[in-house]
Amino acid sequence: MAQIEVKEVNVKQISGASVAQLRANKEGRGGGASRAADTGSRAGYSGATVGPVLDECVRTVLASHPIMSEFEMDSSKSLISAFVTNVTSRGQSVCPEALAAAVFQEASTQAGQLAAICLNSDNEFWELTMTCHSILVNCDEGSPVFASATQALVDLGKQMVVQDSATTEEFFDNNALQNLSDLISSSPGKRHDALRILYAFCAQDVNSHVKAIKQLQSKFQNGESEMETFIHSLTILIFMERQMNETLLDLYLYYCVIGTTDRYPPSLRAASVAMLSVVVANNVSLVLDMLPSLKALTEEEYFQAEESWEMHAQLLVVCSAILRQLSPESEHAFDVIFIVKAILNPDASLNVRKIGLSYLAKNVETHRDLLPTYLSCLTNLPKDLSVKKFVLSTAHSDAEEIAVAGASGGRYRLAPLPLSPGWSGLSVAQQLVEDVQEEQPDHLEVEQMQALLACLTTHPNNTDSVFEANMPAWQEVFNQARDYVFVALCDAECCDLALCILREFVTRSALQEKVLQEGNLLGSLRLLYPLEPGADQGCQTKVADFLEEMYAAGNPYSSAVVQLLENFALNHMDQFEKSPLRDLREKISQQS
Repeated sequence: MAQIEVKEVNVKQISGASVAQLRANKEGRGGGASRAADTGSRAGYSGATVGPVLDECVRTVLASHPIMSEFEMDSSKSLISAFVTNVTSRGQSVCPEALAAAVFQEASTQAGQLAAICLNSDNEFWELTMTCHSILVNCDEGSPVFASATQALVDLGKQMVVQDSATTEEFFDNNALQNLSDLISSSPGKRHDALRILYAFCAQDVNSHVKAIKQLQSKFQNGESEMETFIHSLTILIFMERQMNETLLDLYLYYCVIGTTDRYPPSLRAASVAMLSVVVANNVSLVLDMLPSLKALTEEEYFQAEESWEMHAQLLVVCSAILRQLSPESEHAFDVIFIVKAILNPDASLNVRKIGLSYLAKNVETHRDLLPTYLSCLTNLPKDLSVKKFVLSTAHSDAEEIAVAGASGGRYRLAPLPLSPGWSGLSVAQQLVEDVQEEQPDHLEVEQMQALLACLTTHPNNTDSVFEANMPAWQEVFNQARDYVFVALCDAECCDLALCILREFVTRSALQEKVLQEGNLLGSLRLLYPLEPGADQGCQTKVADFLEEMYAAGNPYSSAVVQLLENFALNHMDQFEKSPLRDLREKISQQS
């Protein structure tokens, strides 16, 4: 065998900082002068540990609290260790929750320093993440201390990524990902917060997110239940994305399709459908290809089951997103509206109807084929206070929250319809009066009056009324609805709504006093104040108060009220004399 001579190799000694720099350059993570600067910025923390920093956080917050003496009694434990043991032990003498949360808030302010220490030692990184992990495992997800511990880890991750993303991802994968995956698997209610932490410890670019998802997937390889957990995690992560490329979009869509199959429970299927809203925003054509599958979901046997309400709701959310990108003439618009009509009906869950009305409000003006279905749903809502607020309120405080199924921590936040983005009161009102003219009912139902008032309602801080954009169209609405509104003055259930509608047209539209000069209003007063007993006294009083309010508003309203009263007195003296309007006329005469 030929002999090979190996020459001695002289290796130049290099510093630890240079090793980190070379590693970063080799892996293509930023490199150059900035990477050297980042490495140098933490060189001063070489040999430092996280314990003293965390101890100081405890001392800063709890120095004046009696429980501090208990932490200091055991010299074998650091302050942070004693603190965490106390918070997670649920014993009798426990640190107040607000102060416990403040300790981790203080740790967040030290995130830069802690990040530098952790990047110099994976042992220190492990110590710190285990400290927080103990809180995440043992504290309730709704507690302030859980929230602040979560935020402390998120802040730490972001700082570490800024200083050295390559080392951060390496340390996280080796020391924290398994524990985080276990938390994701065992505690669905904590899943959203755990995934926030996952993304905090990777660079905020598409390739890093694809890598993080694949690393997470590697922890869920054992059976159907773990696949279910992984898919549900993706249904949360997709809403955290700020960038998308074809690879990431395909990854999400692949598991979205799997998640909508009937082998999974309704909550996961609903969450999987929800992913399509994000896909639509990035590439609507991918979802248009799925329309036959989405239509098929509306035909399944279990579709009417109560537990499946959220999948119905999410289908409506996705349909709204699709319609915003389609013209009414699009060949796909018909299929999307077919899905909406199959779901949004008076027999649907109340949650489904509210969510559908909120999201589709922005579509009805463009896609007018939706209007009959939309109005039918609106006018068949139950008669209760929560629904009345949903339809009529102009207060943001009346927004309603509906918990997302599957304990993921998400919520639907539904503003009252007049505050909903894209609410088109004119389109809905036009459909309402068109239906009324076609059906010619004797009177309007409470729900119809409520819907009409919602169409006129604007935020009290909004100086622009709904009428300004198209007053001629609103005048036509009034002309077709006025007789029904006047008749509603005699209906105890509808009187308040009718007066609100008249007030909007009188004080905010260009019609002004002409509303009070309509001949049919006098006819309604005759019905309201008959000679025979039996009329609703509450309605009589409310209408008299309304006319007094209009008089007090000054001209041109006051002149119209005076003329209305004079006409009533002149043409129907007996009725007028027995009504409270006689007292109103006398009061007006005395004032003038």
